[in-house]
Amino acid sequence: IELIIGVKPSISTMLDPYVGAGTTFTAAMSYGLECYGQDINPLAILVTKAKTELGWSDQNLRDAFNDVIAFIKADNKSDISVYFPNMEKWFKPDVSISLSKIRRAIQAQKEIQIRRILWAIFAETVRLTSNDRTSTYKLHARPASEIVIRNISPIAVFENLLKQSTQDVINFKSSLSRAGFVIDDRYTRKIKLFLGNTVETLFAQQEKETGSFDLLVTSPPYGDNTSTVPYGQHAYLPLQWIDHADIDPNSNASFLRTTQEIDRRSLGGHTSKKFIDEKTAELEQHSASLANVFSCFKKSEQPPDRKARIASFYLDFIIALDRIVSSLVDNAYLVWTIGNRNVGGIEIPNDQILIELLSSRRTVLVVDINRNIHFKRMPNKNKITQLMGTEKIMIFRKQPNGGVNNE
Repeated sequence: IELIIGVKPSISTMLDPYVGAGTTFTAAMSYGLECYGQDINPLAILVTKAKTELGWSDQNLRDAFNDVIAFIKADNKSDISVYFPNMEKWFKPDVSISLSKIRRAIQAQKEIQIRRILWAIFAETVRLTSNDRTSTYKLHARPASEIVIRNISPIAVFENLLKQSTQDVINFKSSLSRAGFVIDDRYTRKIKLFLGNTVETLFAQQEKETGSFDLLVTSPPYGDNTSTVPYGQHAYLPLQWIDHADIDPNSNASFLRTTQEIDRRSLGGHTSKKFIDEKTAELEQHSASLANVFSCFKKSEQPPDRKARIASFYLDFIIALDRIVSSLVDNAYLVWTIGNRNVGGIEIPNDQILIELLSSRRTVLVVDINRNIHFKRMPNKNKITQLMGTEKIMIFRKQPNGGVNNE
């Protein structure tokens, strides 16, 4: 973002249609940009709002956090506030009682911006104190023998995370204030976040207008979530405890019908072999690299579901890509962080496929940068294969109609 703004200082609006944990938003806010984005995962929307929505004073935040701890410690109830199928598999009874106390304390807070910060911290508390293994995003219960002897206090975990987070969010707001982007405890530019599926709609485009964003910074899924990173499964347990009304008007219990519901709603989440077979030829016209992948699958006699997953993902991705590109002004820069993956020993060159898809939409590659993946809990033991270990940051520019602008 810093490099691009250095080249083109007029940039004022950033779009991220796959916001994830909101890293792009916090980076763009540091340069005073308007930020628009969406995600299909309610937990992603919550975490990003928690990081980026200001409106609280430092003292009010500290007081609220102290009030929450006092409320929890004064709560003598043994009621469990939520219930969902197989709950006892994921939470020991004493853990559920403690989590319920934290939940009630958060709900008692009046300011929604502060509640969202508390919910985000609570989400991590739920993850760390559940019976789920935390080594990957996929839900996987610990062995029963380990659960029996495991003794962990959700209240202690929450209080520790609260102390860490207090200074983090205050420091971020202070950095924005020093840069002149905060007045009366509020960010001076627009921040708009939407819960939604880019295949169905791009809410940010409706909020402004077609062709109105001058910077895209995003990292889309590298394939269907089921066989890459199941972010939806990762969100399933925390979202059972969080008040959906505090996340987004469109967030509700339907996202939690099963542990795989959010991933099913993500890019490529639906697969139908018959439908995919009919569409494969169409996909091959979009990208020679994708056509080569399908040819390799045919030669190696891969199970048909693998081809179906890849085809389903790209059918969805192309629809979303058309929406995204049309939302950008001419000469807009596009920054994609993307990684290749392997399926059945065959590399899926997402980077080259993206280049080809964008070039047919008059968007050209400017430069790409390799980087190692340091912090993602990747499913390296996935039965299909070890998936990925490096990513590329790829910078493109959208050309104007009728010619190449030298800008």
